[in-house]
Amino acid sequence: MRVVNCHSVPERYTPSFTALVRQLSRKWTLAAPADLPGLLQRRPDGPSLLFCFDDGLANTVEIAAPILEAAGARAIFAVPAAWPDVPMGHRAGWFEQHVYPVPTELHDREGDVSAPTWDALRKLIARGHEVWSHGFDHVQLRDDTPVEVLEREIVDSKARLEERLGFPVRGYCPPIGYTVPASALALIEQTYELAFGGPPHGVPRRANPTRIPRSNIEASWPSDVVDFQLSPLGDLSHTLARMRR
Repeated sequence: MRVVNCHSVPERYTPSFTALVRQLSRKWTLAAPADLPGLLQRRPDGPSLLFCFDDGLANTVEIAAPILEAAGARAIFAVPAAWPDVPMGHRAGWFEQHVYPVPTELHDREGDVSAPTWDALRKLIARGHEVWSHGFDHVQLRDDTPVEVLEREIVDSKARLEERLGFPVRGYCPPIGYTVPASALALIEQTYELAFGGPPHGVPRRANPTRIPRSNIEASWPSDVVDFQLSPLGDLSHTLARMRR
């Protein structure tokens, strides 16, 4: 089993993301968030893949979700709790400051950076997807992060999302990178049923439910790059890269 995270699916990448989902569905059973606890406890009958979309961009809700639904899949949408309430005229600046200081090919055109409405997120949940916390202000957790910031990012973000959505939020997705400092682990475990963490890798059987590894892929990537990212060789390359740092 693997969890994959994507960040943006602008309209111009609709054909490539559709093709990517079709390609992956030939090799993997596309799962839903509701399947995750069971998949952590037992070995799946075959290769299973669960999608997660980080950063809470409207295009993932409006474009990616229907494509996955057409393939019989559902996904996790990791949303910074402050993001949907940022005033329209300040969103580009907020996103640049808190999320992507340097835009990628997925964020470099007008209209790429837009927040979903709370109503759109509620409708998403009603269709079988899940919204998880991606922090409050998308702050990277470090060993020296003050306790009050940890509380806001981990605990207050869950409270804000649940208040606005009217649905329980059972998972946390740490922003920026895949390592979580020891100072945050206990708080995450106290607050959430599930959480992501750890370097890119397949999800081992009986994995720690609050340290589920993920592998990054994007709608703009060629199919051979995606295949490499989701292979043991791709995992090894990430391991070797970390060792060189």
